[in-house]
Amino acid sequence: MLIAAIFMRDDARANAMWKQIGGASLEPAADRLVFAGRWNDAFRAYRDTTRDFAVNDPQANQPDPVIAEGAALALRGDFRGAIRAWSKPAVGAGPYDLTDKQTALVGLARARLWDWTGAEAAWIAAARTTRLLPQMSELYDGNAMGLSMLMHFRVHFARGDHAYRWAL
Repeated sequence: MLIAAIFMRDDARANAMWKQIGGASLEPAADRLVFAGRWNDAFRAYRDTTRDFAVNDPQANQPDPVIAEGAALALRGDFRGAIRAWSKPAVGAGPYDLTDKQTALVGLARARLWDWTGAEAAWIAAARTTRLLPQMSELYDGNAMGLSMLMHFRVHFARGDHAYRWAL
C-alpha cells in the first residue's frame, strides 16, 4: 500500500501508511546515517549488522561476505563494483538469506551514481523480497530499508511528465 501511494503521488496516504507500519521505528539505524549524508558510515553500519548472519557459524562475528565485499568497494567510491558485488546470489538461506538487504544496498549505490530510476527499482524489489520463511510475515532489514528509502527519496522519482515536488 505504501508503494502504491508513492506511485500515485498521494503524500497524505503515503505518510499514513508509513506511520501505520511503524515508519521510522522500523528503519535500520544505518538509514539515519544515509539521511544525514554520512554514506561511508552507513555502508560500514549495514555491513556490520550482518555479523550474526554468518552461514557456517552464526556466532563467528564475521560480516556476510557478499555484503562486506560490496561495502569495501562502496567505501572506495566504486559504486558500479559494489552493485556487481551486491548482485551476486546471497550466501545464506532462510533467515540468513540477505537478498533483500543486498538489493536495498544496490539501490543506495545507484543513488550515489544519481541513477534514481535504478535506485527506485532496487528499493521496490528489496521491499518485496521474502526470506523464504512462509511462517513469518515480518519485515526484515532489507524490506524495511527498501521502504524507508522509497519514502525518504520519493522526491527523486519521476512519474509521467513530472517529478515529485514534495518536501522530504
